[in-house]
Amino acid sequence: MLFSLCFEWARLIAAERCGLPQQRRPEPQSVMTDPAAVEAFHGAGFDLLAPIYCFNTRRVSRLAPLNGRVLDLGSGSGQFLRLLAARRPDLTIVGLEPSPAMRALGRERIVKDGLSGKIQLIEGDMTELTDPLPGPLDVITSLFALHHLPQEGDLARCFEQIRRIRDRDGAALWLF
Repeated sequence: MLFSLCFEWARLIAAERCGLPQQRRPEPQSVMTDPAAVEAFHGAGFDLLAPIYCFNTRRVSRLAPLNGRVLDLGSGSGQFLRLLAARRPDLTIVGLEPSPAMRALGRERIVKDGLSGKIQLIEGDMTELTDPLPGPLDVITSLFALHHLPQEGDLARCFEQIRRIRDRDGAALWLF
């Protein structure tokens, strides 16, 4: 598994560096619902992606002001959010996640880590960020989530929602 993941990362980096055209390949389903799949994703996700999550927490930490507010789109089980809250306990973090199974697992881990006062994991669709979102927001993030949007029109709606919040709040943006 680790070898195939490293190979895929190397292929993507090489394609990006060479400017090769990339075909968008969305996930087969936009919302993960099977509890066993959610648990497997959560367990494997941290083991394999911990260095990437740590890289992203460092970068987002630099974007967020003291006592800032962060909105994360497609938070999954909240692994990134928990690492960010541990690194920056001054932040208030809201994670938007459509999957009830992911939210349930994430909330369980957030409570277990004593971070329920810092992280809120809520139901939502990143293509329809309805008001009232907790604001003003200082940073909008999304890690490994945009490929779950099934159509390019969904991606365009998501970017329009991000633009609207950035226009309203002047929020920084971190997409990975």
